[in-house]
Amino acid sequence: MNKLTVVILGLVCFAIYFSALSNGFVFDDKALIVSNPLLKSPRQLSQIFKAGLYDFWAGPALYDRMYRPLQVLSYWMDYRIWGLRPFGFRLTNILLHLFNSILLYYLLSLIFKENKLPGFVSILFFIHPLNSSLAVYISSRGDLLSSFFMFLSMILFLKYIRRDKERKIELYALSLFTASAALLCRENAVILFLFIALIMLTEKVKTRDYRFVIPFILLNLAYFSLRFYIFGYSGLFMHPEILSFPLRVVNFFNIVFRYLWLLFLPLGLHLFRGTQFILKPAAANAMIIWAAVLLSAAIVIRSRKNKPVCFGIFWFLTGLLPVLFFLDGYPMFHQAMMAESWVYLSSTGFFILFFSLLSKFKNIGPVILCVFVIFYGLLSIANNAYWNNDLLVHKRIVEYNLEPNPVRKDLIDDYLAAGLYEDALREVKNFSSYCPATALSDVVWGNYYFATGQITKAAESYALALRKSPGKNFFLYQRLNLCYKMMGKEKTLVNNAK
Repeated sequence: MNKLTVVILGLVCFAIYFSALSNGFVFDDKALIVSNPLLKSPRQLSQIFKAGLYDFWAGPALYDRMYRPLQVLSYWMDYRIWGLRPFGFRLTNILLHLFNSILLYYLLSLIFKENKLPGFVSILFFIHPLNSSLAVYISSRGDLLSSFFMFLSMILFLKYIRRDKERKIELYALSLFTASAALLCRENAVILFLFIALIMLTEKVKTRDYRFVIPFILLNLAYFSLRFYIFGYSGLFMHPEILSFPLRVVNFFNIVFRYLWLLFLPLGLHLFRGTQFILKPAAANAMIIWAAVLLSAAIVIRSRKNKPVCFGIFWFLTGLLPVLFFLDGYPMFHQAMMAESWVYLSSTGFFILFFSLLSKFKNIGPVILCVFVIFYGLLSIANNAYWNNDLLVHKRIVEYNLEPNPVRKDLIDDYLAAGLYEDALREVKNFSSYCPATALSDVVWGNYYFATGQITKAAESYALALRKSPGKNFFLYQRLNLCYKMMGKEKTLVNNAK
């Protein structure tokens, strides 16, 4: 391993991520860390391995259960050291991202046996704004941890299959162990066996050696069995499908090409990124997608002797395979989802292709690469500011998702908490236009009236929301009780929805 590259990555780490260390907890960080009872006591340690990621907060889900005990365990360890100081949690994320970049450099050095490609790819991987967003968003740690163990597993496996004469079983066992750890960090690790197969194909191993992939597949079966044991049938069920499989494939490739463009020009980054569904297989936009797929296939066939190009293309597509099954998993946004975190592991393939293309231009290619390194680095530094607090995060989500958006309610609460009442009123009106005459709209108006001291109007709004949506709503009963007290009335509501 080139020590200079590691030193450069360390210096770049300090330069890019230093400004992010002062950011606070944002968005899901509040649920996963600040309000997570599993972190507060050493006695809760065993419960980490018995619960889903959000079960303690939102209750057990019916499908798409997230079983990520090692992610929660890492938070538990951070809490023992840092308490509830976000600095320490974010530092762990940044270091994990740095370690992933170093492991990627080592893996590519083993595969391609040259210095320039692994060095540039690992630096691009480390500084790219899409990937840096995961480093500064604490709740993305599952992606960082699973990638860390997957890279380790691939390196160990590659070392094992290259020892033709004396294959040390310890390397293979460690590869399976780290693969198991990756599965306990994030669900996308089920595709690790495909990366292993791709490495073997690149290495041109003997056909009989592909039997070593079988234990990784069996490991997936053991993982699904564990999910069934802990969650029951909900641990195996996915969300109800909105799209048929042919439409899912069309939308998948649409997202793939959009990811390629976003990796090339990562502007306007935000959570809950999406794109409009393609609802007809023969629609004009679908035909364009299929034409692009055929053109890409022709490029692959023509470049089949170019090892980096073929490896980069198949790595990129392999890493994005989970998107095929989850792109329609958030119907409340009325869009096909293409979360920026989903491309973290896959982005390696793009950077390999990017380097391979520019390296053909011997004179100007290195200059262009350096320009993009500086450009991506500056964008990452600028993006750090967007993760400073909830107000900025929610504002950016709403800015790029103008459709009916549940995050708009959170943005309203942020404006009210900051005393920005005119901004809050604007968003309340927008929210009400999307959700007219609903209980949730009444709650939003009630919150606005309450924060601005219009207690009578607040009580009327909360009472109207309760009439539209009676039942167990502790927040509404509590707020309405408080309104009556502030109005000087003796009447007190009792939450009888027990």
